Amino acid sequence: MLALAIEKFGTANQKSEWLPKLASGEVRGGLALTEPDAGTDLQGIRMTARRNGDNYVINGAKTWITNAVEGSCFALLVKTNPEAQPRHKGMSLFIAPKGPGFSSGRKLEKLGYKSIDSGELIADSYVLSTDLAIYGRHRVLPIRLVWIRAPLLADLLEFGMANELLCVFGVRLVNFFLRFQ
Repeated sequence: MLALAIEKFGTANQKSEWLPKLASGEVRGGLALTEPDAGTDLQGIRMTARRNGDNYVINGAKTWITNAVEGSCFALLVKTNPEAQPRHKGMSLFIAPKGPGFSSGRKLEKLGYKSIDSGELIADSYVLSTDLAIYGRHRVLPIRLVWIRAPLLADLLEFGMANELLCVFGVRLVNFFLRFQ
């Protein structure tokens, strides 16, 4: 999902730097959206990115992230303007490699699919360059995450995740994905 986000929305420099590394397996990517108190209601996320010169300082936690333990870089959804209304307008997506201030928390045990880890990611005064914003400086994250499509829904339902528990911007997933068919 990280590669797809970069391919669809990244800058030319981001594409040339990151896509070959993701395609070769040099970088193992992931998508970091869900949080402990928000689940998959993305408008409710609390991880923040505060601008500091040419960087952002990111603080918060993500949970149930695929590849959190073994992955090395993530598409990281954060609030860049927590006061924005409607709430989805204050979000940005970053290319976030693990490093000082950004690391794995605990590995989470799960009932189903165990060949890929799921875990927590912790950002504690994690500094990222503005150049790693997939949506560019001050670009608004589109409410339609067009790069998440029906195949993901099929995977989620195959592994028994209840649609009632999975919500994107307050819309049930089935209804959300059907709009893109």
